[in-house]
Amino acid sequence: MEELKNLLRPYYYFARSVAHHLLDPVLRPLHALHGWLVYQFGGEIFMLLGLHAIAGAVWVGGMFFALLILRPAMGGLDPAARVALHRGVLRRFLPVVWVAMPFMLLSGARMIFTGYGKFGWAPWPVQAMAALGVVMGAVFVAIWFGPYKRLRATTDTAEAAAAINAIRWLIMLNLVLGLVATMFGGMD
Repeated sequence: MEELKNLLRPYYYFARSVAHHLLDPVLRPLHALHGWLVYQFGGEIFMLLGLHAIAGAVWVGGMFFALLILRPAMGGLDPAARVALHRGVLRRFLPVVWVAMPFMLLSGARMIFTGYGKFGWAPWPVQAMAALGVVMGAVFVAIWFGPYKRLRATTDTAEAAAAINAIRWLIMLNLVLGLVATMFGGMD
């Protein structure tokens, strides 16, 4: 367990630093509005919804960028340079998802229980969105402890390329799930 803590410590500090620097300018104005929202609308749900949407935009938008913009742009690079670029991108993006993913799941659950009382009383699009979010979280954990772990452990370009290909397919699955979940979120 201590080895796992030591392994994840740099990612934790990186994710905390990224969250602080990227989200602080967003959170400060929202925090200032919190009192007004609570007074006017029972603001907890609006605050959670806004932060939930930001976390979703970071996670799903990052996957969209990686698959549909970055990957095709890397086509002209030699395999070693492509692997190095993938390592760098994943080393920066996946710890951010470790912050966004649990926040999305927890804020979504909190909104369901605050807004509807219990999961079974939520409309079916909300239930579908929540179920897809749990599946997406499981796929992300599978990426982290499966092919991404293999990618970090290897120095061989061919093995790294195979791990990157497995990550690509899982990210593609998560992107489709995320877009469908977003569509369900718009139906409520």
